[in-house]
Amino acid sequence: MTSNGCVPSSLRTTRSLLAGLALRRSIRRLLDQPRMGQELDDPAGVRRWVASAYVVHYLADDQTVTMLRIWHGRERRQEA
Repeated sequence: MTSNGCVPSSLRTTRSLLAGLALRRSIRRLLDQPRMGQELDDPAGVRRWVASAYVVHYLADDQTVTMLRIWHGRERRQEA
């Protein structure tokens, strides 16, 4: 943080890259074990997975995982 309280852009970029890598690693685990996420009641078949600081809603069948929505956990969003 600089003396004026701002975070330098290079640090913001590094944090963004690290967050992106953590999200990708978590989603890879999800692809290996698609039933790992919490099943939501509505809409039917949608699952919820918390990946690092992000929330992922997805559908999974025997061969495919379809990501429906990904957002940062600090955002105020409806769960389904």
